[in-house]
Amino acid sequence: MTAPTDLMKTTITVNVALGGVPTPRAGFGTVLIVSPDCAPPGGALTRTYSSATAATQLAADLTAVYITAAIKRAVETAFLQARRPATVKVGKVTALVAPSALAVDMAAIYAADQDFYGVCLDASVVGVPIAVQATIDANIMAMALWCEANDRLYCAMDYDVLVYAAGGGAAAALKALSYENTAFVWSQMHDAAAPGTEYQYADVAALARWLAFDPDDYAAPFRAPLTGIVRAKTTAAYVDLTAAEIAFAQGHNANIALLFGSAAAFLDKGININGRDWQEVLSKHWLQARVREDLADIVVDRAARGLPFPLSSEGVAICSAVINRRLQQGVAVGRFSETSVGSAVLDLTNKRITLSASATVLGSAREFVFNVDFLR
Repeated sequence: MTAPTDLMKTTITVNVALGGVPTPRAGFGTVLIVSPDCAPPGGALTRTYSSATAATQLAADLTAVYITAAIKRAVETAFLQARRPATVKVGKVTALVAPSALAVDMAAIYAADQDFYGVCLDASVVGVPIAVQATIDANIMAMALWCEANDRLYCAMDYDVLVYAAGGGAAAALKALSYENTAFVWSQMHDAAAPGTEYQYADVAALARWLAFDPDDYAAPFRAPLTGIVRAKTTAAYVDLTAAEIAFAQGHNANIALLFGSAAAFLDKGININGRDWQEVLSKHWLQARVREDLADIVVDRAARGLPFPLSSEGVAICSAVINRRLQQGVAVGRFSETSVGSAVLDLTNKRITLSASATVLGSAREFVFNVDFLR
């Protein structure tokens, strides 16, 4: 089942193929931290850490040299958040000096373990950031491309001074591509070490905190306080960004942690690299996943009773009811407002039901087109 969509357009198309084997129920809570600085035991490509046992797991894995101290700190940062995830994963990739290999590594991870939704890339080797900025940028671009193609969310992060200057660096390059599934966080290096020697994992903090909220129950904002993260400071001198530098960074659609209200580090503006509230992207993915799961369950239930899914006005009514129920659930959790399910077209020649629907997403009107295909 594939569901290509594009939030750049007013119309969001959701394609549901009932003739194929449905994918497992989509989970949205797990972040995968990708790094060459890990070596999961047994030749595995991923390692899962639980919030309940992370301290023990991480200590043991560091001793066993399955992870570096930097990866340990990255996972700990995820679990430091006020709303912490149930699990966090790390994924093994080869050295990032050849960015073209990243897609191959991600394909291998995806083939072995698809149970993740958010991705963060640790562009360091044994905890030391890659020295060549062009290599970091190329890896950021390669990861963004992979996540766009595979319906995963990528929270990119960089400390490049160009992000808060006119050039914009990788942030400006991503913005020019109008990617929807990618957000960018600018962060200086870790404050516990000399500036320019260690990452602080603002991307992990932002993504892990956000995806810890179950999208079936919450429409949580991406713009929020981060725990264990120091607010944005310049990479070299380690002083607060000026108003002009903040304006440059946000002009490139980079999110940055700033002093705001009672929060020592408040992520602002909470947008994707295309300038849209990132909650829209999760809302889109959530709706398309849940609708196709609901319809697949109905197909199974009817087949168990010896009934086909009807390609008729009855089938139209079933599809309409499923879509309306999910839109109303979205309203209940603050994801949508002012929803409606409109007209339907029954195409007997191509064995397809097409329905229209509409909803307001964070103040922006969106039109949905659902294509339900019965081809065997």
